Amino acid sequence: MEGTRGGTFYSVLKGVWIGEISRVYEAAYGGIVAQAIVASIGAFLGSLLLCLTTLVEATPKFTKIIIGATIGIGLMYLFSLIFSLFGADLLMINEPTPLGVGLNIAICVIVAANLIVDFGIVDREVKSGASVGMESYCAFGIISMLAWF
Repeated sequence: MEGTRGGTFYSVLKGVWIGEISRVYEAAYGGIVAQAIVASIGAFLGSLLLCLTTLVEATPKFTKIIIGATIGIGLMYLFSLIFSLFGADLLMINEPTPLGVGLNIAICVIVAANLIVDFGIVDREVKSGASVGMESYCAFGIISMLAWF
């Protein structure tokens, strides 16, 4: 029962944090939150549909490629942060240039592919009769990807 309270507390804090970030972005760029919600729902449903129809499967090779791409995106964010501390601004991430738009589309594709990997984990765990504790783990993975989107 303690784990449930901790999970609820974490979920409430994460919801408040994401809500506050959304409020700030909505104030700066009107309509961006609605676009993000529509994009997240679309990515979720599209990835789920691809998994349910088995058009795309989370094979070990696919999973390794997506993990590598995700690490690459994380490193790009990290280097961007470090460079910004020294006054350098990597406009390719934040500006609507062709490179910036293309990069953000590629990131969205990688996030959607991460959802496919998450759905593959859920499917594998259900088929293997995993413990009840895996439900929280799997749900956390899917929610984290949707929050990143």
